[in-house]
Amino acid sequence: MRQHSRSSSHLARDTVTLCCLSVALLLTSIACSSDDIPTSESAYRNHTVAWDLEEATNVKGDGLVARFDQNWLMGDSFFTNHNALTAEGLQLFFERTPYDNEQNSWLASYRVGGVLISTKIVEIAHRVKINPLLLLSRMQVEQGLVSRTSTPTTARLDSALGCGCPDNRSCYESFKGFEKQIECAAMTLRRLFDESTQGRGIWNAGQTRKTLEDVAVQPANHATAALYAYTPWILRGRGGNWLVWNITTKFANDLKERGLLLSAQEDTSCLYQGGRAFVGDPCGCALDCAFWVGDQQGSCHKAGFCTLPCEGGCPDVTGESPTFCVEDPYELGVGVCMAKASEENGHCADLPKTLDVTRPRFIGNSSSLDREAVVCAPAP
Repeated sequence: MRQHSRSSSHLARDTVTLCCLSVALLLTSIACSSDDIPTSESAYRNHTVAWDLEEATNVKGDGLVARFDQNWLMGDSFFTNHNALTAEGLQLFFERTPYDNEQNSWLASYRVGGVLISTKIVEIAHRVKINPLLLLSRMQVEQGLVSRTSTPTTARLDSALGCGCPDNRSCYESFKGFEKQIECAAMTLRRLFDESTQGRGIWNAGQTRKTLEDVAVQPANHATAALYAYTPWILRGRGGNWLVWNITTKFANDLKERGLLLSAQEDTSCLYQGGRAFVGDPCGCALDCAFWVGDQQGSCHKAGFCTLPCEGGCPDVTGESPTFCVEDPYELGVGVCMAKASEENGHCADLPKTLDVTRPRFIGNSSSLDREAVVCAPAP
């Protein structure tokens, strides 16, 4: 079974730089050439697990969205939630996957060095500090491993997560083996996330870049940037990051319903509403507003809503309430973005501690025209 995103894990295939790994854990490095960069999506059309291709609904996992959004695949808090699953919880998932309640996944009994693979996966995810669900969905995207009931061939396990495996070539010897594949994928995903936070990744939050199908994407957070660096394809409805999002969401739904998915919440002031964060959303901590628009990073206003600084204008995002630049009610001479009263927020009724009030535009040093709008402003 060959999956859509076979080369999705080939370490940012739109660049030679990320194709060349140096994984300290494996004490080796790889030399790659531009031949490793895919030129078409022909290798991505073979995913055969029908359930994986049915679009996810009824999202219940923290940090995931109800509908696919190419600019926000999952929240940063979800991506880095290394405590999302216990080894016992993952073992129970392997013993009854969403694919077949009658037969265990082959992963339920597979061991490495006498240790159950469920324990190994959780240990690796915890050490690297990424959500173990990312490794499960990657296994399914690349090789359909979670849905299998029989043990795959050694050759399939050698490229289980596609890490260090250039297109149309054998995997590099140092990365062959199931445990090495899991280690490689976990470390690479974490590295790509960290590079976005440092603003030096091939894909960075807030910066627009084109996928390999020539579609412009502006990742709204670091998790999304990391996933595009790992898989520079969208391929909605058939592969790429759509398939990563779809399978991750379905697994999260199943685990949540069974009480096996643990929340990322550590700071009790945080609200973790789930879904895409944007201007106007209620917040209690900085992590609630972990989004980027261009070079501007969202922040949690002292009045308890997500905002961006502004002079004259504010950005809008499809599916979210339109925004408007007003003077900060707590700081004169400073502009902040607020959500307009709209159907998306129930004309402010869905935003706690706000009232729909008319406010003039904050112009600042911009050339914007005087305007007024009804915004969801903090209640007195």
